[in-house]
Amino acid sequence: MGASHADRERVSLMPRPRGATPKRYVATDGSVSWKVRYRTSTGRQTSETFLGDQAEAAAAEFAGLLRTLGPVRAIAYLDEQAAGDHRQGPALTVDDLFTRWFEWKSAKKRDGSFQRVRSKRTLDDYASQYHRKIEPVFGRTPANLVSGQDVQRWVDMLAGELEPKTVLDYHGLLRSMYLWGLHPTRALVIHDPCDGTDLPKRRKKPPKGLHPAEWQILYEAAVKVDRAAADLLLFMVSTGWRWSECVAIPAAAVDHWIDDDGHSQTYVTMGRVLRRVGSTFELVDDAKSDAGSRRIRLVGPAEAMVLDRIFGRPPDSLVFTTKTGRRWVYSNFHDRIWTRPNPDGKTRDMAPGKPRILEVARELGLNRPDLTPHWLRHTQAAMLILSGESLPAIQKRLGHASIKTTVDVYGRMIEDASDAGLDKLAVLLGGTARPAIAPKD
Repeated sequence: MGASHADRERVSLMPRPRGATPKRYVATDGSVSWKVRYRTSTGRQTSETFLGDQAEAAAAEFAGLLRTLGPVRAIAYLDEQAAGDHRQGPALTVDDLFTRWFEWKSAKKRDGSFQRVRSKRTLDDYASQYHRKIEPVFGRTPANLVSGQDVQRWVDMLAGELEPKTVLDYHGLLRSMYLWGLHPTRALVIHDPCDGTDLPKRRKKPPKGLHPAEWQILYEAAVKVDRAAADLLLFMVSTGWRWSECVAIPAAAVDHWIDDDGHSQTYVTMGRVLRRVGSTFELVDDAKSDAGSRRIRLVGPAEAMVLDRIFGRPPDSLVFTTKTGRRWVYSNFHDRIWTRPNPDGKTRDMAPGKPRILEVARELGLNRPDLTPHWLRHTQAAMLILSGESLPAIQKRLGHASIKTTVDVYGRMIEDASDAGLDKLAVLLGGTARPAIAPKD
C-alpha cells in the first residue's frame, strides 16, 4: 500500500541524522567501492570499505548506524553479520521485518488452526495497522537505521491526530516486530528503537452505565419497540456479556435443573462469538481470551426469559434471534431498532416510520443520546459492586483475562469499603461493630 500525499509529506519533514557520509571510489582497474570515514570512540579517524553490487546500500546503512548507534555498536553489527557477507548484501528494511514477523505470526497447526493468534481477524488487524500508519513512515527504511528519535517523532505526530489508546496500539505493533527480530535466535536487528519512547498517557474515562431506575425505563422502551430485542438487552444487563458473545449462544449452552432443595439452577456457557471474517460475520468457536470462555449462573427475570426462549428448540439453534428468527446483525439492530442513522445523507433510514428504543426511552424520561448497548456490560458490573460483590468475582463473570483490567475499569465505582467489612475492621482494631438501633415504637 502506497503512502498518501500527507504521509509522504510528513516523512520528508523528518530530519535526517548528521554524521558520516558514504563516498564512491573508482580504482585504476575500474572497480567501484564505497568508503565511510568516521572517528572511533577514542577520536581516532578510520574507515570501512564496502564492495560488490550492493556496496552503496551497505555503506549507507553503516553510515546510518554510525549516526544512530555510535561507532562501537555499528562495528559490532558488522562483525556479527560478517559471516553472512552483510557488507555486500541489501539492508533489511522495516517492510522486510514486518513481512517476516507476519509470516511467523501466521503459522498454523496441523489441524489448520492458527498457532500464535486466535483468528484471521487478528492478522487482518495487524496488517491494516501496519499499512495505515507504519509503512508510510518507516517501510523502506533499513530497520537498523530507525532511531529512537525517529520513533519519538512518529509517536508525537500520531498523538496530534489520534486517541492515546490508538497511538499505543501502533507503537506496540512496531515494538513487537523489533523485539521479535532482536531475539538471539533470529538476530535480524541489533536494537529496539521503541524502547524508552515517551508515550501519550491514556486517559481513563469512567465507565458509562445506567442506574437501576434508568435500566427499567430502557427495558420498558425496548419491550414497546421489539420484544426480541428487549430479551437480548435483558440478558446483556444480567450477565455483562458482550454483544458478540450474546448473539452467538446456542440452546445447547444452557444447562437447567432443579437441585435437591427444589431450587432452579440455570447456567450458560460462553464458548463462541460472532466475528467479522473478511466481509462477512461468522460464528467462531472461540473467545476473546482464555478467561472469556466462562460459565455463569442466571437468576431472576433473565433466567425465566432464557428458559422460555429455548423451550422446544433444537440444541444448535440460537437463543437470541430477531422476531423473524434470523441471526442478529449489529448494524441492523443499531440503525433499525436502537436509534436512527446519523442525518448525514450517507446512511438511508431503512425504517423511517418505526419508533426506536432510544426515542421511546426519551419519551419515558430517559434522555441519554450517547447510550450504547455496551453500557449494559458496565451496568452489570456496577450493580454487582452495589450488591457488595468482590472484584475477582466480577472479573470471572465478565471474562476479563486480568484482574488489573477489572480494577482499572470498575475499581473507581467503589467509593469505600462495605459496611460489613468496616464492622469487621472495627472488631480487629479492638473496638466493636456498630450497634443496631432499635426501631422506634
